[in-house]
Amino acid sequence: MLVGHSYGGLVISKAAAERADVQHLVYVAAMMVDGGDVYLERMSSFPASAPINAGVELTADGNFVVPSETAIECFYNECEKSDAAEGAGQLRPTSASCLAVPTGAEPWRLIPSTYVLCERDRAIHPDFQRWMSARADEVVTLDTDHSPFMSLPEQFADLLHGIADKASSIAART
Repeated sequence: MLVGHSYGGLVISKAAAERADVQHLVYVAAMMVDGGDVYLERMSSFPASAPINAGVELTADGNFVVPSETAIECFYNECEKSDAAEGAGQLRPTSASCLAVPTGAEPWRLIPSTYVLCERDRAIHPDFQRWMSARADEVVTLDTDHSPFMSLPEQFADLLHGIADKASSIAART
């Protein structure tokens, strides 16, 4: 089972397309676009997730950086303050170019998938998540922020455990 959060959705899509041993994909408030889509272009069709759009900085070398204050407000807005600060402190610059090219991968067409939609996400607008989640076999909606593994850790762990059990059970029958 591959689990991808946020940008990690593009990563697991690409990784799963090149592997035969993946039994389930889980997209957590994640980027799940068609193989020919460019994420940044598709995203512009949906409402902006303020304040993330105003807070992201683009560096001269083509990376985008999310300052700690913006990260706390957008990624960890329902987490304990100390956890939010720690999470924000671990973020690193990301190349903007990786969001400006198509992935070429649509593994969810062959591999069962679940999309975890976060209703109070301030990073990837819930309307955009609803559009992306239409590709998944199953959609689970959580009433939380962009980081359910921090804001709802026990519920999120139980959810992943249940998905893994179900995937394992299906794989054992085939």
